[in-house]
Amino acid sequence: MKGNPGHPCNRDGTPAGRRLAASWKPLVAIALAVFLLSGGLNTLALWGTTQALGNQNLTAGAFNLTAASPVITLNSQITVGQRTYSSGTTCTATAPYTECREVTATLAAERLVPGDKVTITRQYTVAATGNNMVGKLQVDVSQVLLNTGAACPGDLSNDYACAATITASVTNPDNSTTTIDSAGAWKVDRPVNGATGLGVGNYTVTWSMAVPPNNAGADWLAKLMHKTVTFGALNVTLAQV
Repeated sequence: MKGNPGHPCNRDGTPAGRRLAASWKPLVAIALAVFLLSGGLNTLALWGTTQALGNQNLTAGAFNLTAASPVITLNSQITVGQRTYSSGTTCTATAPYTECREVTATLAAERLVPGDKVTITRQYTVAATGNNMVGKLQVDVSQVLLNTGAACPGDLSNDYACAATITASVTNPDNSTTTIDSAGAWKVDRPVNGATGLGVGNYTVTWSMAVPPNNAGADWLAKLMHKTVTFGALNVTLAQV
């Protein structure tokens, strides 16, 4: 495989230090740990190795991104006792919601109704070592739910998704919160610096889909019965820059 001189490539042909680090679909819980390694500048050290130089050792810096399993919750506005859930694991509901279930393992079996809110939460941990390890963490939620904000199709096949209000954010290691929205194409970049510790630590990505109980006074139920909400992927990338 050929690459530009001075710019090593991964086996898949992507530049070293830039690779998809974690992706997942809400219906499948996947925990990934991918290590992105970088050799010292102006050296012939292999990526991610330690080379002996006389009596000294040169150790490559490293980026490390690990992901916990996602947690999915379902909040309902239906009066308690008037609907059933496949999940028996409860969580705390806040107004205007009356019940909450943790549905990570049962989402495919749950039946959504107007007024529901589905929230997906996942934690990522970033580690960086080495003075020259400068990069960025990109959180991309643009593919989690297609047609977000678009006109509903004529066959009503995706009315639930089109009717939804989507919110997303990332909580940073310093506990500040960064909103992810359409103004940024549903993507956000966070800086990472191994020398200063900037951006190193735990991140929590939260994505929610909320549908109102009715459509401007008209009952959503007739339109939404027997429809399927199709989720895509949430992508988190840690890359050297």
